[in-house]
Amino acid sequence: MRRANHRRSDRGATVLEFAIVLPLLLLLAFGTAEMGLAWVSNNRVEGSVSTGARIASSSGSLAEADRSVLQSLRASLPQEQLNRLDRVIIFKSTSGTGTVPTGCIKPVGSNSQAGVNNSCNTYSGATVRGTIPTDLGAADDFWKPTTRNDRLADPPDYIGVWVRTTYGSKTGTFFDDMTITKVSIYRIQPDIDG
Repeated sequence: MRRANHRRSDRGATVLEFAIVLPLLLLLAFGTAEMGLAWVSNNRVEGSVSTGARIASSSGSLAEADRSVLQSLRASLPQEQLNRLDRVIIFKSTSGTGTVPTGCIKPVGSNSQAGVNNSCNTYSGATVRGTIPTDLGAADDFWKPTTRNDRLADPPDYIGVWVRTTYGSKTGTFFDDMTITKVSIYRIQPDIDG
């Protein structure tokens, strides 16, 4: 009789211990999953920005260079990040570092397409998600693609692509939405004929 009571007492203690530990284990599991999903999303955005910068580099001073970059981003960004895309900046990097020229970064949610003369062109997420026109109009007039230095005689310009999007939390355990900003810079490929 004593053994039966002792076994029931052990089972009750086990259930109580499991009830105490289970929320911590679930929190750890969901947190690990959330961090893994955010990391994958971050890497995909980084790959898309790098691809866009390579296209900008190879497009050199072609009039449709910015349009090609925007199309590349629309095609390569994961759907969630494309839907939450806020800003794309195509800029002239004077030092080959990731520093975006002053005045190019617009506030979150701004629909302004204005860039900075001879420094950058800035595009809203809506422009990238929509039908990208053949001619971007005044949006790419601030740093006209046709004025970009791609001559072999001079050192070609460095061109950068900067993107800001948002990762939406899936589990809501450790953090809410996370802003992802990525930049990639390449030297414009020289036009050997020019």
